[in-house]
Amino acid sequence: MAKIAFDLSAVSPAAKAQLEKAEWWEQRRTRSAADRQARREKLEAAEQAINRACAAYDTELRTASTETETPSFPPLQLRYGFVALRNRRDLPPELGGPSLDGMSREERRQRDRQTRPPMTRMTIDRSKALPTFLGMVYAHQADPTRRRGRRRVSNNRANAVAIDSRASWATICGRWHPNLAARRARLVRDLDDLERARLLELTNDQRARYEGFKLLSDDGSEAHYRIPNDHDDYLELPSEFIRQGWHLVLTPAEIATLMVIHHMLAITAVPAGVPGVGIPRTTRAAVYGLSPEAYESVHELEEFGLITVHDPMPHRRQGFLRARSAAQRTEDEAAEVDLRPETYQLAVVDPNPFARPALRTVHAALDNSPAAPRFY
Repeated sequence: MAKIAFDLSAVSPAAKAQLEKAEWWEQRRTRSAADRQARREKLEAAEQAINRACAAYDTELRTASTETETPSFPPLQLRYGFVALRNRRDLPPELGGPSLDGMSREERRQRDRQTRPPMTRMTIDRSKALPTFLGMVYAHQADPTRRRGRRRVSNNRANAVAIDSRASWATICGRWHPNLAARRARLVRDLDDLERARLLELTNDQRARYEGFKLLSDDGSEAHYRIPNDHDDYLELPSEFIRQGWHLVLTPAEIATLMVIHHMLAITAVPAGVPGVGIPRTTRAAVYGLSPEAYESVHELEEFGLITVHDPMPHRRQGFLRARSAAQRTEDEAAEVDLRPETYQLAVVDPNPFARPALRTVHAALDNSPAAPRFY
């Protein structure tokens, strides 16, 4: 269909601005709808792999000794250092940090990657390394064959085939594919990404370089991985975050944003009457390495029923404040109203929102709204 052109020469500047804004919103809505359709298709393609992973968790990681005994599963534990930097890094220039003039775009990108905490290093590229790492960590933590009290872990799975009735890493990490070569290729990509992030150590044997690898600590120290103990600071998420497949259905940006919210709530005393914790942009950049694009996923996390988002600024829509007239601004200034933007107040949903099957929940949300609800 041919696009209709309008003669805007006789339109007032205010009306023209409104038309341009409406067109901008429509473009974003159209782009959102296309992105969500692509996400639906990817989830449909991954459904068998996700279901196999969830079945493996329930059969292999249960601690019950008999079929009639109620199974129990430990929570997922992640060290604070996986999510947040102990020492703040430099802010980007646009937030008041030092100038990066003289650096190429690629040099800036590498500097950004290298100074982030381990979790958000894995959100820069279109990689499945983050959910794969979470699946591996939980499989070690929940392994019922591990001796009681033993914190060090050993790799007792093969990459792409089951051995001694133990599911492969490809199955455990949601990377299963009916074709063996494709299964191996998927996992190899993830292992390479995890090695670059210094969360994994490949073997020196070139003939079996990707088998028998060792996990490195989630805090970025590059020590061999051990399960957290009482001397560590760590987050706990319900086992259902893994067992219901949320780490395989959420995007890496959504996972990272969710973990940042959990961490902020763990270290922040939220005053009574305040509906959640605010995460200023400077904190997101300097402590978490969370980009503005990734942080936008708070809206999807709310749509999926995992968090609540309270906006203390009623005139804001989609992150932008409505234009205020000169008279309104003068009135606010006279009343000493603070006009600086306030951050969203974020909280996690209680009781456990992860008890629902992730695939079904996200599919239903995507089907209920062709574009993200915030664009309507």
